[in-house]
Amino acid sequence: MPTYRDTYQYYFKMGNKIVHVGITYDPDLCEADLKQRPGLNKGHIKEIGFRTTRENAFAWLQEQIRQGKPRLENLA
Repeated sequence: MPTYRDTYQYYFKMGNKIVHVGITYDPDLCEADLKQRPGLNKGHIKEIGFRTTRENAFAWLQEQIRQGKPRLENLA
């Protein structure tokens, strides 16, 4: 059974500062959604690595959170 590499890992940055770390299937849509939030309209997504499986991306996200990288609240 094939494993699908359809998940992107990203940092959402304002200038050089990371304000959110996450995973998504569609970086462009995710960036547009984040830019709708107050105060984030000038931010941008920096993709990290290549597409990966959902399980590996989630493990990466947990490691980033453990290291203290920021997460925005109330994201779907």
